[in-house]
Amino acid sequence: MTDHAADNHPPAAAEDHLTDHNYDGIQEYDNPLPGWWVAIFWGSIIWSFLYFGWYHAGPGRGMLDNYSASMSALDEVREAAADRRLSSYGELKPDQATLLALMADEDLMKSQESVWQVRCVACHLGDGRGLVGPNMTDDAYINVKKIEDIVTLVTDGVIAKGMLPFANQLSEREIIMISAYAASLRGKALDPSIAMPAKAAQGEVIPPWPGQ
Repeated sequence: MTDHAADNHPPAAAEDHLTDHNYDGIQEYDNPLPGWWVAIFWGSIIWSFLYFGWYHAGPGRGMLDNYSASMSALDEVREAAADRRLSSYGELKPDQATLLALMADEDLMKSQESVWQVRCVACHLGDGRGLVGPNMTDDAYINVKKIEDIVTLVTDGVIAKGMLPFANQLSEREIIMISAYAASLRGKALDPSIAMPAKAAQGEVIPPWPGQ
């Protein structure tokens, strides 16, 4: 005959693992975590202190610093490549022929994207669709009648519109290059997935750049 009363009590081996904690008649069973899990847990805590000490309180560089360093290195490579290509143009002049030649050089224009992102993005946005400043991708211009006027505009600025002159920030060569990049944005196809619409055209529509 089976002793059902014995079913109400855990085996002796199990009793060795029972703790003194008792909640509403339910006694807690001590089931320790595996040793490897505990080792990883404590190891991660120790590692977090070492990580914080090195990367946040010590000399170690964080992810943002590494990213900035990588981008700086990339910009240097692009600038060096641009300098080598520019040597074939000789002395840059702020004239129509020079600007059109620079615009046709895709690698040189690629090197100017980072300059645009630093100098011009606050007013014209990254793709030139316009924010505070006018939209650079349409055919209407406020202070430009011919392509060379862009160089004058960048050099002297438009104080009344809040655009500061770049003459004291960039060299003449740099001004010519970023002017060519600004001119190259005309007619650019904008990404339709960007929610912000392009700024409405301002000024007067002018003829296309020569040869375009």
